[in-house]
Amino acid sequence: MKFNEEYYGVIAQLLNDFIPVKWEKIWLCAEIGDESVATFFYYLTEDKELLQGGTICDDFNVSNDEFLKFNSQLVRTLQDLNDDYVKNGQEKWTIMTFSLDSDWKFKTDYQYEDLGETSARKRRKVWKEKYLNLDA
Repeated sequence: MKFNEEYYGVIAQLLNDFIPVKWEKIWLCAEIGDESVATFFYYLTEDKELLQGGTICDDFNVSNDEFLKFNSQLVRTLQDLNDDYVKNGQEKWTIMTFSLDSDWKFKTDYQYEDLGETSARKRRKVWKEKYLNLDA
């Protein structure tokens, strides 16, 4: 959908700018509920190492302030994307997976489940098995 393309570009650029090494692929999961937002991502380096985005601060000496700025911009963009869906007559999603390869080709997968029906831990385990082929 054309109205969402700008958001996808911003999401891709934010992820690219925050990851301090060359990467081959990125997988982002965003969950937006009525009262909460959660995000996490993984990336595959050129050396074929799968790393969790949440460890970037420790692994690469990135400051907490930089992480908070990145996360704030990412969450705001994701919320705006979800709001844009509703404004354009689409159903509000609760889970989005955004995958991006090094050629800047991306895919999205939306889910519309009630986040209160399963725990965050269970949803993350299922997501990792589906997208990363890993056990949680």
